[in-house]
Amino acid sequence: MKILKMLLIMVFIAGCSTISGINRLQDLSLSRDEQEVYVREQENKFKQLLKDFSSGAIKNGVSREKIIEMYGEPITIKEIKTGSSAEEELMYRHPAQFFGSEKIFMYFDKNGNLRDIKYQGQS
Repeated sequence: MKILKMLLIMVFIAGCSTISGINRLQDLSLSRDEQEVYVREQENKFKQLLKDFSSGAIKNGVSREKIIEMYGEPITIKEIKTGSSAEEELMYRHPAQFFGSEKIFMYFDKNGNLRDIKYQGQS
């Protein structure tokens, strides 16, 4: 009888850990799906940025917040000291191409308004 109880307890524990493992795999799968959706959204925003740059639709004076709202978070944000004031550089590139991607550099004045935009082709 003791052996049967021990066996049932072991089966119960093994079953719980298997369920826990399955739940973890499901969580990872959901996380991966969410990541893929996020990357696709960022790719679409970058394509739109390239299109808007090529057509001249991005004008100086637009706010930093509006740029981020339209094109998403940049890959890098860099502070640039110019004399007594500081400016900011936002760099956008394809979200999944770490090397060789086209890049857009946007420069914002101390008030957070776009003052310049530069394009760097694929390398």
